[in-house]
Amino acid sequence: MKGLQWLSENDFNIDVAGRTRWGEGEDELRRGFAALFKENNLDIDAFNHKRLVLFPEMDEEANVPEITTACWDILGRSPGEMM
Repeated sequence: MKGLQWLSENDFNIDVAGRTRWGEGEDELRRGFAALFKENNLDIDAFNHKRLVLFPEMDEEANVPEITTACWDILGRSPGEMM
């Protein structure tokens, strides 16, 4: 948290990634993050979807579609462009 506080105090643009939790709505999660950010004096808008990205909870039992190398062509991207 100290690193985030330093970045915020020195006017860096901070983007945060978190994850959703089973049984909690996105608004509830964003309110919780907003309280955390405020409590720690972080200049991060928890309701801005670009500043706080929430990834879904993962379920190892869920049947999900396969992603193929052809998907990169559809997206007009290459794997090297991703983080």
